[in-house]
Amino acid sequence: IDYNYAETDMPYVPNNLRASSFRYYAFGLRYKSKGVYTMSPAERKLQLQHDLEQKSRVIPEGAMDLIRYGNFNERSGIAKWMLVNKQTCQDYCSEQKNYVIEGGKWTEDEIAKDIAVSATPDGLSNDNKTIIEVKCSAMGNKTYDEFPRQYLPQIMGQMWIANANKVPVQQVDLVNWTPKQTKIWRIMRDEKYEQFLREHL
Repeated sequence: IDYNYAETDMPYVPNNLRASSFRYYAFGLRYKSKGVYTMSPAERKLQLQHDLEQKSRVIPEGAMDLIRYGNFNERSGIAKWMLVNKQTCQDYCSEQKNYVIEGGKWTEDEIAKDIAVSATPDGLSNDNKTIIEVKCSAMGNKTYDEFPRQYLPQIMGQMWIANANKVPVQQVDLVNWTPKQTKIWRIMRDEKYEQFLREHL
């Protein structure tokens, strides 16, 4: 669960930008129509206001259903990755690890000197080279038609933060799991994009 976007029993964590929210923090991305995200300064301003007030944003119950479905079935996406790749992995489900870059260590900008960035991948290959990120789309009714680009800031951010924590990740396998079909996209690390992302954050 992205705790900045859902009501949960978890406490609000101030001064921490989670990779799962990078698309909002950096670009203010807002869903507009099927597969289309647009940049929205208003969306970013709204998120920042909630952060300043240390409040979580409440999302509609229908969206919460999607989150619950994804959380419950994340293990199925991990299992599918293992079957496809014929190997086990580490740091998944209850063993997930959170990676953090403390404020002042990821940017020289004075405004962000007290802001940490963090990422909690869904899984990690045993050789530490591949992050596994699971997305369970449309309540399991269909996979994405093409790579869901709205997740690019998140997965690029995961690679950046993991490498800063001495985990030599080279790629992310984005697993789009449903009960009837699974797609896996492999996205390679791109340090130029990481710099672009840091500047926008």
